[in-house]
Amino acid sequence: MRILIGSLAISLLLTAAAGAQTAITVSLTNYAFAPSTLTLKAGEAYRIHFSNDANKSHDFSAHEFFASSTVAPGDKAKIEEGGEVELEGGQSADITLTPNRPGTYAVTCTHFMHSMLGMNGKIVVQ
Repeated sequence: MRILIGSLAISLLLTAAAGAQTAITVSLTNYAFAPSTLTLKAGEAYRIHFSNDANKSHDFSAHEFFASSTVAPGDKAKIEEGGEVELEGGQSADITLTPNRPGTYAVTCTHFMHSMLGMNGKIVVQ
């Protein structure tokens, strides 16, 4: 009986660990992402909380990154066709994904002149 309960507890712990994900917050402000560089590991799950802390709309455009990642089925609709997470002022969105391929991926805000004013960054997948 004791061995069965111990095995069940170990099984539950392993199942919980497999579903675990690292939470990251990305703040979009007027002409900046914070942090401007995300460092992730290929094959690990992340829940990225995007928060537009500005009073106008911004987006987090990372087409190559999103295309090379496995996005949770329920979150795919939050990423527009061009690989952008579009947020109005004060809005937020959570996206759960697993990066699949190491590399460095560019991030920009595609709104008129926002990137030129400093709203860009990168994602480094190790």
